[in-house]
Amino acid sequence: MAYSYVFRDHTADILFEVHANSSRDICKGAALALFETMVDPTSVAGTNTFQVHVDADTIEHLLFDFLSELIFIKDAEAVIFKDLSVKILETGDGLELEAEITGDHIDLPKHDLKVDVKAVTLHLFKVEEKDGLWNATVLLDI
Repeated sequence: MAYSYVFRDHTADILFEVHANSSRDICKGAALALFETMVDPTSVAGTNTFQVHVDADTIEHLLFDFLSELIFIKDAEAVIFKDLSVKILETGDGLELEAEITGDHIDLPKHDLKVDVKAVTLHLFKVEEKDGLWNATVLLDI
């Protein structure tokens, strides 16, 4: 596996760390941790596909904006997510992230919902790369 994530104890919010081998995998791992915070992914069939495109000047801004966009889509479309593929491209202006996400429209009897994530916070948020290994810390407001 190219990434892993660990949930940490934190007051009334959700704190997790992601460890990965690339910037792409740090974004994928963080998204999967976000999904798992909201729903048991095994209860989601993944019958719908959603496209996400985010631009940013740094990997920190890219990950923050990507996770924020996923929360926005969840709220605007009343959907939950199961899995995704991610591509990150370097541009002259910074970075572009393109993701294809599978999910379902929320069906209360079918889906094992957990908590509703309101937002990604900047508190404790960081993304670091050292010796080819990537680490991110993310705090979710619930």
